Amino acid sequence: MIQTGRDLLLAVAEAFEQRPETWSRGAFARTHNNALSSPNCHDAAKFCVLGAAYRAVETGHASVAACNVYEVLFKSAIGGGRCSSRSITLWNDTRGRTVAEVVAMLRKAAA
Repeated sequence: MIQTGRDLLLAVAEAFEQRPETWSRGAFARTHNNALSSPNCHDAAKFCVLGAAYRAVETGHASVAACNVYEVLFKSAIGGGRCSSRSITLWNDTRGRTVAEVVAMLRKAAA
């Protein structure tokens, strides 16, 4: 089980690098057919930056504490300590955002 926020950031970065088609925008999770889903649903196949972390917790691969630190580190990387979870969502969903940019920011946040 992933216990630290940094390890969770790196695990999500690796997952998106290995399978870029699993990254998504506009929802925490989507099915293979791009229908809206939830990170804890069995049909979820694509995830935003937060949805991927929530999925790791839901499936027992990461601790809640690791997910909390993940959010703090990512918020810091994209714009400082005043960012909210909504800021992460807006960053993830920015038009033109690429999976490569997402992976790079995950790695920056883990550094």
